[in-house]
Parts: sequence; structure tokens; C-alpha cells
Amino acid sequence: MLWLLSIPVPTIGSTSELLLIRDTTDALRVTLFALPTQVSRSNTLARPHAIASFVKNHAKLITKRGAEQNDDEVVLVVLMLPTHADTWFAAGAVVARAVPLYEHTFERKNALPMTAENPIESDKLEVMYQTPLTLEETTLLQHTANAIQLATGLVDAPPNELHSDAFIAEARAVAERTKAAIVVIQSETLHEQRFGSIYGVGKAAIHKPALVCLSHVPEGAEGAKGVAMVGKGIIFDTSIKTRGSMVGMKRDMGGAASLLAAFEAACHANNTTDKTPLHVVLCVAENSVGPDSSVDDVLVMYSGKTVG
Repeated sequence: MLWLLSIPVPTIGSTSELLLIRDTTDALRVTLFALPTQVSRSNTLARPHAIASFVKNHAKLITKRGAEQNDDEVVLVVLMLPTHADTWFAAGAVVARAVPLYEHTFERKNALPMTAENPIESDKLEVMYQTPLTLEETTLLQHTANAIQLATGLVDAPPNELHSDAFIAEARAVAERTKAAIVVIQSETLHEQRFGSIYGVGKAAIHKPALVCLSHVPEGAEGAKGVAMVGKGIIFDTSIKTRGSMVGMKRDMGGAASLLAAFEAACHANNTTDKTPLHVVLCVAENSVGPDSSVDDVLVMYSGKTVG
């Protein structure tokens, strides 16, 4: 059990641990953390930087040697924060960010995409507040937490697993969960329909580029003006770079990952999408150089403009 308290302490915060004896054979480990008085660079009362660091270091279940872990065992995070109305959302969201679901070790791997037939295991984490949330607040926060973990899982996945086709499969899974319409324009069809830029960027890759569009149109809002989000989904950028700058280029798809997750959260939360159509456009490609593509190519974009 993790308790996050808000009392005046030094700028780094402070931690204390104790064991609560439940019976002669078992004990409950409790870790208390007092938030620092110094706020984050975002100047928010919730101190999300401190909460993230604390939860990340204490989020794993501890099982006695030789004992099996029960499926119903969880790490309980109890949030006791100042000015509840101003801190509950940020604090709950950062707990989700501190415990990303993607894992790839010798013994365990979270495969992508997440589907009903291929689910990702729960993070074994539950959050409680000193001031209880309303049902509407709980629903909003849960969908937001799911979106945060979806986005971080996609960004954390290496490009040999999250290639263009895997990203498209994840988008299709989101479309199925949200009952959204999806259009995928991929490979040579991009060229035929004059999407020269994205086609030129990704045509040399093994997994071909695609323009993916998801649309959520509420009943009765077919003619209403909607909102469109556009995300950059460059799976990996292998174009020529200076020494050391190639590492971490898998994160070039973070924009598309975050907007895909935000789209799902907005559709499920239904706090704005009950009246307003929502669309997300994902430009998915691996920027590769190959026999039919070079860094000096001149590409003709959909608008007719040329870039090189």
C-alpha cells in the first residue's frame, strides 16, 4: 500500500516504511511519501514529478519467498493531496504514466496490438483518494489512464515489434473498441491517390507506409462541424544524422500514438464527443533509404508542391 501525503517537507520529499501485522503469517507493507514543498516546472499543486518518481519505484507487488502471487493482489495507491478539486486529475493521470504496461524480458513480453484475443495484463495497481471521486470523475480518469498507458506502451515498443503494420493493427483495434469508422490507405494506393510525401518517406521500408483515419460521428451529428487531430507516426527515422542522434528515433511516432490514445479516451468518456464528430489522422511510415529511395529524392505532395 502506498500513501501519498501533502505536508511541509524538504524539496525532495520524504519516505517512510512500516509493516502492519495482519496475522501470524502475513503482514501488509505500507510506504508513506510526503510530497515536496517545491512544485514541478509545470507549477501544479499535484507535484506530478514527485508522484511519478515515487510510484515508479514502489509499484511492484512483493511476494514472500516460495509463495504464489494471487490474482486479486494489487498495489494500492492512496492519494491525500491539497486542494482536491485542483489536483485529483493530474495526480491520477501521473500514476498511470508511472506504470507503463509494455514489458519485454526473457520471461515475459507484452505483444502488440492489444486485442480481446491478445490482452495485455493488468498493471496490478489501484488508486484511491482521501476525497472520493464522483462517478463522472472516475469514468473520465479511468479512460484517461487507459489512454496514457496505451500511448506509452506504443512509444516504448521497439520498431521491430511496432512497425507500420502493427501500428495499423492497433488503430483497427481502437476503431473496434470505439465503434469508429476507419479508412486505411497504404502502399501503392498512396501513390495512386497522390499522397506523394508519406509514400516517398516510407516506400523503401519492408512494412509499407499508410494514412490512417478514424472517425467517430455521434448519432444525429452527421452534418455537424467536427474536430480533426493529425499525428506524426514515423516509426523510425533512418535518414542521415549526426553521431548519436539516431538512438531513440523510435519516439518519432509519439504524436500519432498519443492522438490515437486520446481519440479512444474522448470517445469512451463521451463528455464532448456525444455531439461533436471527432476524427484522427495518423501518418504512419518508417523513414528508410533503399534501392528505390534516397535522401535526394524530390517528392510531389498532395497539394502539388514539391519537397526535396
